[in-house]
Amino acid sequence: MKSCLEEFQDFAADEIAEKLSVMTRDNRFEDVYSPDMERRPTNMCEVLDRVENRGIQKGIEKGIAQGEDTILSLMKYLLSNGRLDDARRATEDEAYRSKLLDEISLQK
Repeated sequence: MKSCLEEFQDFAADEIAEKLSVMTRDNRFEDVYSPDMERRPTNMCEVLDRVENRGIQKGIEKGIAQGEDTILSLMKYLLSNGRLDDARRATEDEAYRSKLLDEISLQK
């Protein structure tokens, strides 16, 4: 007896992606299954893996940007308040940096 996932794999990925796009009015399903791809997914599990990986990548990029913004805000705060020694130490000491972020309520 096949599992639901195994049965799902048997469907043509391009047909399912097209149907999902029509039903949801969202073309991202078809974007993940583009004929222009070097290697197109052969089943829906591969399509879902690509969707998941794309989401993970976007999350990583967003997290990096938020981290950069937080550190820049910390440095601006420290420098504008003449706390050059704290700024220097914050670049090398993670625990101290965390303490400073807590101090100025930038860390969540």
